[in-house]
Amino acid sequence: HFRMVFFYFRLYELSSGAYLAKQYLSNYFITKLATAAVFEFPRRSDAKSNLSKLGQDVNPYLDKFIEEKSLAKSGLKALRWTTLGYHHNWDSREYGSEVGSRGTVPELLKTLAQEISKSFQITPVLNAEASICNYYPANIGTIGIHSDDSEYCYHPIVSVSLGLPAVFLLGQGTRDDPCHEILLEHGDIFIMDGKDRQALHAVPRVLDLDRALKIDENYEKKITAVEDKIVYEYLKQSRINLNIRQVN
Repeated sequence: HFRMVFFYFRLYELSSGAYLAKQYLSNYFITKLATAAVFEFPRRSDAKSNLSKLGQDVNPYLDKFIEEKSLAKSGLKALRWTTLGYHHNWDSREYGSEVGSRGTVPELLKTLAQEISKSFQITPVLNAEASICNYYPANIGTIGIHSDDSEYCYHPIVSVSLGLPAVFLLGQGTRDDPCHEILLEHGDIFIMDGKDRQALHAVPRVLDLDRALKIDENYEKKITAVEDKIVYEYLKQSRINLNIRQVN
């Protein structure tokens, strides 16, 4: 047993349905989650990644990062996504339904989905059937405007932010309409629900550590709380966004 959530966190709610919980996760759980996202999830035999799709092995990149502690020198910045459980097809924007096209969602993520369901009174409890782990190297990692409409249901999507801060845009209608501009930081949870469940959204920028420190002079201390020093080095150079989805 371990404490997953801080005793105190700040909660914001948009009238359109989304929730933002600032510094929701405990440092201990962040360490477990970040370590798994970097060193376990891409190596799972039933996971898929942008590297495995190209026939590349992630292990040499990870080994080199442990040695160099640099995304650029190790080549680990080439790792951009890992899918778990039901695998999302980026070309067709669908989930494969046949048994061979899906793996298992790690227990760590299932536990997180259950805890968040309790905290935010999500009923029925979110069934973690799929997860997409995105890796955003500072200043170069982005994702364009899109909506998450591949699932066959309307259960909320839970997103966890780890590492460097990102500018997150959440649409309020069409591409031409105004949008919410939100800074997602280390340890934040963002839940897309209600009208925001299928809203257009994008991540146009991930700030580097120097820019993060200009916003919050204690930002590096937040990341330093990660006990694994190799993972800490990764989070100083990148952002991880890990989302949990119910497909059916």
